[in-house]
Amino acid sequence: MYGTDTRTRAVDGELIEVLTAISVVSKRLARKLTILADQSQHMEGGKGDEQNERNGCVYRRTEANLALAQYEFKLPPLLTDEDIEDILSKVDELVSWASDIKDYALQQAISGKKWAGWKLVEGRSNRKYVNDAVVADVVEHASFDPYERKVLGVTAMQKLLGKSRFDELLSPYIEKPQGKPTLVPENDKRPAMSTAAADFNEN
Repeated sequence: MYGTDTRTRAVDGELIEVLTAISVVSKRLARKLTILADQSQHMEGGKGDEQNERNGCVYRRTEANLALAQYEFKLPPLLTDEDIEDILSKVDELVSWASDIKDYALQQAISGKKWAGWKLVEGRSNRKYVNDAVVADVVEHASFDPYERKVLGVTAMQKLLGKSRFDELLSPYIEKPQGKPTLVPENDKRPAMSTAAADFNEN
């Protein structure tokens, strides 16, 4: 038990250090984006205006999301309900903002920028055939079957049969599993899910 607690504290400490570093970098990036926005104002033509608008938008999003730093990246159990509700209202923007940072950093690196502690590498890729038809022919001549046979997916099958025929033949064999629970704002049009805890409280 002691060992588990020690490891947990160590992981928590590392997480806090990483998130703090992200906060510092984000502030530096915000300043950089401000400079870029100012520079864009002096560019001529629509392209300059478009770049200026994009930089300004990213900067405003950066400023808004830096407000989350007030929570000092505490672990969820250490936050109040009000804190979590406030963070939930900003989390989608935070994810979008983080994506903007990654895209910006990548494009700068491709252009020759060197980021301290980071390097540009070739991403992972999967092997693929140069020519499917040639591969199939070669494998067939070697006395093997290069093709797989499987049932069409629901959408493809409905397209093949037509909706009425599809319903007539296959409706007894179609099910729609319950979707994965997702937390959304109250004004979302989907009905609220019933949870076991809620059902228990109502009884």
